[in-house]
Amino acid sequence: MGGDGGLDSGGSSAADGAAGASGGESGVCQEADCESCIGATPAPGTRCGNCGTIVCNPDEVTTSCSDPGYNACGGCAELVAAPDAQCGECGKYECAADKESVTCKDPGKNACGGCGVLASAPSTSCGACGDWKCNADKTDVQCSGVNANACGGCGTLANAPGVACGECGKYECSSDKTSTSCNDPGKNACGGCTPLVGALNAACGAGNCGKLTCASDKNSLNCTGANPNACGGCNTLTPAGAVKDASCGTCGRKYACNPDKNSLSCVGTMPNVCGGCAAINGTVGASCGACSKTACASDKESLDCKLQCTGAQVCTAQDQCKAPDCSAADSCGKSNGAGGICTNSNGKCPIEPNANGTCSGSSCTYVCPGLPNVASFNKTLSCSTIGEPACGSWSFETGTAEGWTVIPHVDNAVLSGPTFPAPPGGSSGYGQHSLALKIDGTRGSAAGIRVYFCPGNGVATNISGVFHAMVWWEPSDSGGGLAGPGFTYISDGSQISVDGPDSNTPEGQWFDLPSNLITSGDSLVSVDVNIAGVQDRKGTLYFDNIYFD
Repeated sequence: MGGDGGLDSGGSSAADGAAGASGGESGVCQEADCESCIGATPAPGTRCGNCGTIVCNPDEVTTSCSDPGYNACGGCAELVAAPDAQCGECGKYECAADKESVTCKDPGKNACGGCGVLASAPSTSCGACGDWKCNADKTDVQCSGVNANACGGCGTLANAPGVACGECGKYECSSDKTSTSCNDPGKNACGGCTPLVGALNAACGAGNCGKLTCASDKNSLNCTGANPNACGGCNTLTPAGAVKDASCGTCGRKYACNPDKNSLSCVGTMPNVCGGCAAINGTVGASCGACSKTACASDKESLDCKLQCTGAQVCTAQDQCKAPDCSAADSCGKSNGAGGICTNSNGKCPIEPNANGTCSGSSCTYVCPGLPNVASFNKTLSCSTIGEPACGSWSFETGTAEGWTVIPHVDNAVLSGPTFPAPPGGSSGYGQHSLALKIDGTRGSAAGIRVYFCPGNGVATNISGVFHAMVWWEPSDSGGGLAGPGFTYISDGSQISVDGPDSNTPEGQWFDLPSNLITSGDSLVSVDVNIAGVQDRKGTLYFDNIYFD
């Protein structure tokens, strides 16, 4: 381990011939490996580790590294004998220079007939100690004299051979056997005294995921941490929690190993645009008819043509979704903005004074309902039509003048108006609006209002009864009621036809300003309601609930 015979990612050795005999090089499968693990990465037969080869795992889907490690010489080939094993007469096997084989080195027997190198030739003089004689095991000679030392030579030894010295050494005899010296190789990388087989911290085990670490005896190495992940890599697989071949997402997708062997990707058929798994024929959102577009069907595997109009919307001829709108006050018979006409209950009719309008078909029809606080009244004037009503009552609930105008007196005291505030006094039966004139008596002495009965100032025929106008005077000058009289004049267009009695105007209450009785079935054009006696006075005149009885 750690010798020159190891493999790198692209290297080879003398063992390549054997390793590549079945499958060749460059990751070609070997023998039975070709029957399974098709498409696995790395492929069976690819070199790995120090002296290993990628093989197919039992699941026949994944591969892993099978690495026997270096041989005793530091190469990868299988040795015929262990280094230092005996051979011949006196020889030992020695590693070849390429570390892939051993050869027998046998010097033959020595002159004593044994093995080993003799310090001196037998029977020669060893000085004062005598002659050199073969020892009993024929491995050496020793001086036969009585003064021979433990090394078999002459002289006294300072340290006996075999005695420990240094960190891991022993004393050894010198070649002339007259002395000893300490032979100490020092401690190995683990702190022991035996040479280590392999290099400390070198990669080892399946997928080279382990490391060589010191054993407890300090004289050998163990492979620790050799636990490759499911993809054959050495790191924890990402994303966290993902498991190889486990389901991920939809459409049968599964986690598969990435080339880095340390991560997984979700592979397989991706969901279609609708979230299903089948191929979608068409494009979501494409036009497919009037106001319609394609959209995902409920099964998520197909498209439906769906109308885009929602709620009250309709599809127009211009392929636009619009909601019909008949909310305008004058919508009856008009376009609803969505290709239709506002009719019947959908259409709205313009508000006419004291008339109820109904959209019938595409035309407005009106009736005169009268005033709510005058139960017997329902006066419809002769000039009234269903399309243009003329009703003999005015309540000002439209918030408008309803045809009334300020009488253009020469001595007109009206400062401003008309306006349409709430009736004074909080009286019931007077609705939410009245007609009001702001009075300034420094401008004149009279104020009044006029209305023409029929559209275009036409004539209303066959009128009979009494004309009533409710009036309220509210002074702002603390002067009390008005001493001047109030008058009602009904005109036939050429002269006054019917007038009314004079009525003084009290302060702060509704009072009736009636006409005289109409008994002849007159044809009439207009009516004036006039209040006199406002000279030098200031305040507000209110008019409301005006009607024929």
